[in-house]
Order: sequence, then C-alpha cells, then structure tokens
Amino acid sequence: MVPQGVADPHQMAPLVAQLSATSLRAGRVALGILSALLRPDEVVIALVQGQYQNQPAVGALTSERLLLVNEHEWQPDVREVPLTPTLVVQGLQDERTASLTFITEGVGVTISAVAERPLAHDLARLVRERIA
Repeated sequence: MVPQGVADPHQMAPLVAQLSATSLRAGRVALGILSALLRPDEVVIALVQGQYQNQPAVGALTSERLLLVNEHEWQPDVREVPLTPTLVVQGLQDERTASLTFITEGVGVTISAVAERPLAHDLARLVRERIA
C-alpha cells in the first residue's frame, strides 16, 4: 500500500513491496532510474531485481514495453525490449536464483541473479501472455 500523500503514477509501490529487503537495497538506484524513464501514462505490471551487464539492475514489464535498467555509474545501461510476437522468453533457475533471457531479432538480453524466483516466473508468464 502506498502511504497517503506519496505520488505513485506508475503503480510501482505494490511491486517494489514484493522485493526482499536485500533486493530492494541492491536495486534502489536502478529503481530510481527506471521511474525517471517511464512515460507519463505508463504503468509497471511486473518487476524483478537482479543483475544486467554485471551491475545491480531491475527488469520491468510495463503497459507499453519491457525495460532492463542497471546502475552502471555515470551512464546506466538501459535496454528496451519490444513486445512483439517474435520475442522469445527463456528462464533458468537453480535452488537460489533465476535468470530471464529475452531474445528478439536474434539478439538476447539477460537479467540474472534474480533472488525472488516467483517474481521471475510471473514476469516471464506475463510477457508471454502479452505477446501471444
């Protein structure tokens, strides 16, 4: 629940609340960058925290697109993945973490070391539903 008086135009707060304290701490900078990149009417539907390009990162499915954002110092790496029928979503997991790879036009991008595996499953499922 968003505290009264806090602006949350992209409806991120309920999704951020699902992150563990460790993931929230690791992803705080990337979450801030993500929130600045969102368009005025864009809503976040699913969110994970992990590693992208060997940096702490977040992956977000929004009402318009899929974004991977890390906290690379001075110039964050931002990857927008178009939600097209040709997008392939692959997931891997072990007993502690999950990784999601998104392949489009022969190029794959991966968010790895996602501690909240159920959130990774949800993100993958929602992307697959969206492109079906």
